[in-house]
Amino acid sequence: MKRSFARIHLAAAVLGLAALPGRVSADGLYADFSTSMGTFTAELDYVNAPRTVANFLGLAAGGQAWRDPETGAVRTNAFYDGTAFHLIRFDDSAVPGVTNRLAIQGGLRSVRNAAGEGAWTGGPGYTIRDEVTNGLTHAAGVLSMVQSGPHTASAEFLVTITNTAVYWDGRQTVFGQVVSNLAVAEAIAALPMSNGHPVTAAVISNIAIRRVGAAAEAFDAGTWDLPVATGSVVSLQMGIGDDPSSIAYDVPPQSEYFVVHTPGLLRPFWTQDSAGFHAGAAGTRITNGFSAAGFGSNYFFHAKQSAYAVFSAIPLGDGIVFAAEWSDGTVHQYQLDLRGPWGNATGVWVTVSNGLPIAGGSVSGLRWRTRTAHTTQFEFFDNAGNQLDYTLGFDVAGARTGRYEVVATDALSGMPLGTEFGVCEYAGWAPGPTARSPGSATRAAATGPTGRWPGPGHSRPDWSRHPDPAAGGATRESGFRPGR
Repeated sequence: MKRSFARIHLAAAVLGLAALPGRVSADGLYADFSTSMGTFTAELDYVNAPRTVANFLGLAAGGQAWRDPETGAVRTNAFYDGTAFHLIRFDDSAVPGVTNRLAIQGGLRSVRNAAGEGAWTGGPGYTIRDEVTNGLTHAAGVLSMVQSGPHTASAEFLVTITNTAVYWDGRQTVFGQVVSNLAVAEAIAALPMSNGHPVTAAVISNIAIRRVGAAAEAFDAGTWDLPVATGSVVSLQMGIGDDPSSIAYDVPPQSEYFVVHTPGLLRPFWTQDSAGFHAGAAGTRITNGFSAAGFGSNYFFHAKQSAYAVFSAIPLGDGIVFAAEWSDGTVHQYQLDLRGPWGNATGVWVTVSNGLPIAGGSVSGLRWRTRTAHTTQFEFFDNAGNQLDYTLGFDVAGARTGRYEVVATDALSGMPLGTEFGVCEYAGWAPGPTARSPGSATRAAATGPTGRWPGPGHSRPDWSRHPDPAAGGATRESGFRPGR
């Protein structure tokens, strides 16, 4: 059942006036956004999006541990203080020359490069499980989490200023609604911009949290299995020149671990390298070897981890079968042999319509990785000339049905073809001693999961379409189809 949010637009919210947040009398959990262009208030839906709200509360008020995107240090102060609405989302495809501004986007910290120049690119060093199936939809004034596939959100959020359901419903978690001074958000969206970025960003000085009523007071953000950023004891053994060196650090269960380093403590930036994920239920000690050549006489290291109470990424073996339903009703199935060299592994694919295979072929150039604690990524080429980048996400460990997003690109031109997202299913697969031939692809892949899908996926309408050759040298615009 969808929850409705009451909206209150106060006339005091005028550009240039730092309007006080509306004193909403109804019970609820509220966030007062104080920005350089005024203040607006949002109600946070802790009933339908409790995990997302819990993470937002911890970052806004402080207390949720996060990894500093500049230095790698673990911090617990208010993450959003001093950040900005750094991006204006827009669609200019409806009417040529007219830009339809959809939302303002913020929630990342500024990170300096080697020259000391800052950019709004820094997250908290972890991702959270999303709640996109909570029944809440996008409309004007909605708060939702920014993500690039299932379970990839962390801190970045947007505030919509118009009805944007066609863009983000089913893809981003809605967790709140502006209930006072939406005109401030609209004024930020109206700022002059360059390539989507405001020429002058609207800075967020702080986000104050207010609880009204017993239920809001009782909401406990600490019960929602949020990730925890932690430090690690580091043991460093340095060689001389090309002699081997090593760094060792303790890794907690179910975590991603990072090595952070810099040639000088007075430099404006540190380099932070992810050393990968440890999915085990027990801690371990990792030792990485490296050459000291090129590091110079002084170099500084430390290690950090993001530990996850729930770890639901696919446990990869020798092979995998997965299927994804696209918005046209076809089911795209893949058998991927993971025994081959990373970047050169192979597989087969088939497209099924109404239970019958209609196209199939081979997969090459296969790469895969644990992308987040809850997602697994597969990138490969098919013999139809497409590059496919799939992210598969699962809510809990051991789940076989989850959600996916795929980004399709023309392999020759690099032209984006579009995205699809929806429901997926996977199973482990034990490849035989020899690879299947492309001629058997349709029969082989058709034996994989066909799935009983609870609902169709959705196409993203704001991507360029791929022009297919047509008779007489003309072109016709079409959506991406892997079997063309």
